[in-house]
Amino acid sequence: MLREKTIKDFFVQVMIVWGISIACVSIMCLIFGDAARENSSFFALGSAGLPIATIAQFWLFAVVVTMIQWICFTDLLFKNLSLTLRRILMFTGVPAAGGAFAFCFRWFPVKEPKAWISFLICYAVCTTVSVYASDKLDRKENLQLQNALERLQANDEEGRTAK
Repeated sequence: MLREKTIKDFFVQVMIVWGISIACVSIMCLIFGDAARENSSFFALGSAGLPIATIAQFWLFAVVVTMIQWICFTDLLFKNLSLTLRRILMFTGVPAAGGAFAFCFRWFPVKEPKAWISFLICYAVCTTVSVYASDKLDRKENLQLQNALERLQANDEEGRTAK
């Protein structure tokens, strides 16, 4: 049985997105921080860590990403939209939001093609991992539901034959 999503579910998703984002950026900071210090607000502290402002910006970005996800995958705005179109909206909306944040907060030099290529590669890798993990989780949940349904049907059949 499907349950309606709550505000708690929303913020749990925000924290998941935020935590994974901060972990990825922290790793990038360790690897590229000193070399990229002058080019990005991410790396203002070099390999020493992330500025508090960047951490807060990423929390806001996680809220925006989760909002895009909820808008695309609930029936709030798009009741009759196909799953394919919902995915296209999601997978174009998130990098568009990322580009807006990059521009507003100087996450990377937005006039340099190399920076955009790096951003899109990172987005593609993260999206691929996310889709793969979600697909595995969905398959596991579907298998559990199918097994539960089969057990329920078997118990129902036993009850009918016992009468």
